[in-house]
Formats: sequence, C-alpha cells, structure tokens
Amino acid sequence: MRPPRVLPLLLAVPALLAFDYGTPIRVTSEDDVYELEYEGEIDEDMRDVLLDLLAEPLDPNTASREELQQLPDVTYALADAILAARRAKPFTDTSELRPLVGRPVWRQIEPFVEVARRADGQRRVSGSASARVMDASSDGEVPAGYARSRVKYAKWIEGGILVGEQEQLYGPDWSGAEPAFDGYGPRVRLERAYAAARRGVWSVIAGHYGMGFGQRLTFDETERERPQGWVAELKVDEQSDFDGYTVPRHLLGLAGTLEWPLARGPALRFTAWGSMSPHDLYFADAGTARDNITVLGGEPPDYPTLPRVYREDLAGGNATLAWSKDVHVGATAWVGRTVKAFDYEFSTADLPNASPYGAAGVDGAWSNGVLDLYGETAVTFTGGVAARVESVWNPAPAEVTLAARYYGIGFDNPHSRGSSQADELTGQRDRDEVGPQAKVVWNATPWLRLGAKGDVWRRMTQDVWKAATEARIDVDPLDAVGVYVKGSLTDKDLSDGDEQPAYDCGTGRICQGRALAGGVGARLEPVPSVRLEAYYRERYETRTDDWQRDVYGWLKGSWRITDGVEITARYRREEERLGELPGAKFWSAYGAARVRLPGRVDLHGRYEWTHPLDDPGAPSERRFKAGVDVRF
Repeated sequence: MRPPRVLPLLLAVPALLAFDYGTPIRVTSEDDVYELEYEGEIDEDMRDVLLDLLAEPLDPNTASREELQQLPDVTYALADAILAARRAKPFTDTSELRPLVGRPVWRQIEPFVEVARRADGQRRVSGSASARVMDASSDGEVPAGYARSRVKYAKWIEGGILVGEQEQLYGPDWSGAEPAFDGYGPRVRLERAYAAARRGVWSVIAGHYGMGFGQRLTFDETERERPQGWVAELKVDEQSDFDGYTVPRHLLGLAGTLEWPLARGPALRFTAWGSMSPHDLYFADAGTARDNITVLGGEPPDYPTLPRVYREDLAGGNATLAWSKDVHVGATAWVGRTVKAFDYEFSTADLPNASPYGAAGVDGAWSNGVLDLYGETAVTFTGGVAARVESVWNPAPAEVTLAARYYGIGFDNPHSRGSSQADELTGQRDRDEVGPQAKVVWNATPWLRLGAKGDVWRRMTQDVWKAATEARIDVDPLDAVGVYVKGSLTDKDLSDGDEQPAYDCGTGRICQGRALAGGVGARLEPVPSVRLEAYYRERYETRTDDWQRDVYGWLKGSWRITDGVEITARYRREEERLGELPGAKFWSAYGAARVRLPGRVDLHGRYEWTHPLDDPGAPSERRFKAGVDVRF
C-alpha cells in the first residue's frame, strides 16, 4: 500500500534540524561536554544528547538513521552512507568509519561510537555501571556523588537505577501555610529506577522514563531529534562548578506500545502512558521568600530548592500509521494536572497555574531517499496553536535544510520542545514566535567542511523582528593538523533572566541589541600519542546604553601514555568588560587522568584550580571529581 498522496502537500513547507551543534565537538569526557555548555557553545538539549552518547556509545552496525544523526556533523547523507556500508559488510572496527565520513567528522564522532562485541552464545547479560564523587575543597560540605547502572538480559528485558547523595533539604512538613523541614544536611535517596521489556509487537516500561513524538510539539520529555514513543533514561545534570548535580524533570509511572501489522504492508502502532511524578521547585519559582522557609535545627541555604513541592499527573496516548521508518502519520493527545503540597503560585515555572491542562496534535513524515519532509501541528486546551514543518534535501556532497515554525502567543504547553530561539520571557520556550530558518552543509572534500545557517523570527507580542546567522569552516588537511573558524552575528538572546531589565526601553517594548562573536581553534598532533589544542574567542554585545566585551581562550594538551592511560591538562583565561568598567577576570587550570583497566573498567579523576585576577589577594577555589565506569 502506497502512502497517501496528500501527505507531501501537507508537509511542503520546510524546517530546521533539531540538533545542530553549531561547533566542533571534540571531547573525550563528560567534563569536556559540560565545559562546552559553560562556554555557551552548546545548549542543554545538546549537552544531554552528548552525555547519553558518551555513556552508551552507538554501535554503527545496529544504530538507526535517527540515532546516527545525533552524532556531531553526521548529516542525512552521511547517515545513509553508513547504513549502506554496513548492509554491504558489517563494521568490525570503528576506524572503518573514518574514510567514509571524512577527517573533520571522524575527529568528532570517535568517542561516541563503538562496535559491540559479538556474544559467544552463552553471554546473555550485558550492561554498564558508573559512579561519581565531586566536591569543592573549601565549601566545608560533604562531597556530592551518585551511582547508576543499567542491565540488559537476553536483549529484550532491561532495568536501571540511579542513587544520589548531596546536601539537600528533606523531610518536608506541608501542614502549614509555608514550607517547613526537619533539617538540612547530606542525604542519600533513590533518584530514578525503571524496568522495561520489548518482545515481538509490544514493549512496556515501568518507573522513570521519557516520552515523545513527531517534531516534539505536542509532547516530548526526551532529547531525541525525532522521538517516537518511550525511552528509558537515567539523566543527571552536573553543576558547572562540579559541586553537585540535579535530576531534571521526568515521568514516573507506566507506558506501553503495541504495534499491529496490517494486511497490506503498513503497521498501526498504539502507545499509552500515565505518570504521577513528584517534582522539586526552586523557592523563587514557588513565589516563596527564603525567610518564610522554616528549618528545624538550622538555617536554610541562601538559594534553596524545595523538595517534592508538587506532583504532576499525566495521561496520554498516540496512534501512528506507518508505512516505513520514514513514512507515517500519527495523532497524539494528553492531559495533565498539578497537585500542590501547599498553597502557592507558580511565578516563573513553566507549568500552567490552571488545571487541568493538555494538548492534542498530528504529525507526519515522508521520504523518497533524496528529499525528507516532516511536520507537526498542535493545539492546547486554552486554544493556543503551534506548527512546525521541515524538509531536508541531499544533493551530495551537500545538505540543504529549510525551515518554518509558528508558536502562538497562547501556546501554553509545558511539554513542548520544538526548535526555537529560547525566548523565555513568558516562562516557556516554544511560544510567541514565528519565522523561517535555513541551513547549508557542504562536505567539499574529505578534509574540508563548510556550514552556514540563518534564522529570522518575530516576537508577536512585541512586534519585533530578530535575526541570527552563523558560519563555520573545518579544515583537517593532515592527520596531525586541524583548524576551524567560526563566527556569528545575532540579536540579543532573550532567555537570560538576569538581563531582562536591559531590554526594557521604558515603552513596554523590547530593545534591539546585537552580539558579534568570532573564534578560531587549532589542533596539532606532533606524535600519535600527543594532542595539543587551542581556542580563542571574542564576543561583543551591545546593551541598551552600553556594550560588553568578553574574551575567552584556552590551551589544552593530552598524552596517551599507553592504550589504557591518558593524562590531560588545560589552562583557561576569561575576561569580561562592561563599557569602560572592568569586569570579572580570572584564570583556571585543571589536570586530569584516565586509566582503562582490563575488563572494560575506566578510572578517571580531575582536579581544578580557579583564581580571580581582579582580586589577586583572594584565595583560589579548588574542586575535584573522580569516577569509575564499567561495561560488561
């Protein structure tokens, strides 16, 4: 049975890929990923995708095209080339990908791919386990840490658990008008756990999980580019200063999928889920003053997060008719409500105050191997509407992506994660925004890659048009030498809550600002076991009546002493200046070591110093982090 002819017409307006990292991803550890986020090179979604890939590298022999496209700079065309190559001959070593994708891409994806070991017929259990401990040596607090593990049995049943420990409020008493707690100190608690099974046409998960569909407009709690159902996840967000961690929002309950093959080829897939998950909340988001928080036997921290102050109940379902992995139509609907532990108002949290709330939407996809079309539209219970459509054209060796999206003013969907400019002045990202996007990637040669993208959008409530452009060139002419140059010109990012007053011109409208940034990076490997890297960036941002200049640069060296032992050191310097006034200025340095033991056991540690240059007499801050990873 052929897909309906009307589908390509419905999706004829194009849009942009959700995960475009926009910067070279040359990392070897989780810390490197967090540093990219700290530097502003990647956002939270990109960080989470990279962390998942580091924890569970993709097997190029089994990964889907959607999974391969999460790898840095792997385009549609490169993903299809990998799929074609493995059909002809399965990969026996990840190095076989190198001539296929080219040097600039290979340098980035190497840490995220791993050819799985072949089972000997007796081995039915596999999995991974990891543990982390982190602390600032001068804060006087107990070191924070967490441990997590995943186990799979016979490829169809799996389970996972995450346990954490850190300084945290606990034992809440919600009987009064304001929150009260039994104490403040180091506490260990079960953060996440799940059990899942997949067998034939059905799959089910119980515990903590993520769920998403289509273009992520109607419902998504994953970091997938194009999610289609539930995913098990044990996510942790480590804080940039390595003092602790947070566990992001999650679903807790039961979800299942049943796929029903029809007589003439397509399959009908049903997914249903339910969740009753408690959530922590930052005290200011609850509209609660610190002085109103009672802690028996001590004082609360300066910026407390209140544990489990509300519960979110959700129920939803999806029905999808699929002709293949790339051709489908589907419909999704969900409803939710919040149950508060005490009387307060969500002041800046992204959940609606009204209850119940929810959304419904339809999505679709179509592909002929050269042109891929995707789209989704959704409406919330309050009548807010959003739409997103995208197309990708692959005239090898280039890839062209065009885009359009509309996020209505009243689109109050807290579980939408569509591609947007993160305009969070209204408390939610995908809202009050309309405009086109475009992106071009050209793999001119195996050692030369050029990319550019542009975005134009309008904030409807402010009647303001804004734009952003980026360009990047990667050159890897030799195995031992690589250079990249990147630049951007963009209007101000409206998502920075600390800078909101700077945008208010006194007329109720948002002031126009500009930011110009440029950076250059280089890599040198004088011998195969030694890698030297450097990066320098300057950023100029106009403000309402002033400007800011940020300078950032680092030098990094790594030495692979043996196949299982590697040491790394880095020196970083930053300076901020607001107009003619001096700003923050400091240097930081770290040393790190990684040791791989027999049995696929990795030990790693890191020690960091940070010293302010604007106050030479101030003491240096020191932090450490250590961990162990095991795969079996």
